[in-house]
Amino acid sequence: GDLFDTAGAALIEDVMAGFNGCLLAYGQTGSGKTHSLLAPAADSEKPESAGVVPRALRELFRRISESGEQFEVKFAAVQIYNEHVSDLLADPSDADDQ
Repeated sequence: GDLFDTAGAALIEDVMAGFNGCLLAYGQTGSGKTHSLLAPAADSEKPESAGVVPRALRELFRRISESGEQFEVKFAAVQIYNEHVSDLLADPSDADDQ
């Protein structure tokens, strides 16, 4: 299997059961963490080529839609580099939130 099958699918299963989920990538600079997590699909015909995060979110919202129940979803993406934490979803023009 691939990374999504190994980690992402189980994470979504737990999130749908009401638990918080966290996906962490740790490793040397240039080792492929960003690509593994965030890569867009190579093309619309191969959604499995996308990174773990887009695939997990797609699966999460598919499952929510099919459930007919109401959910509250919160998502955060942070980077820790040289002991500095950056909010990857913050507006880059708002330096106070970095």
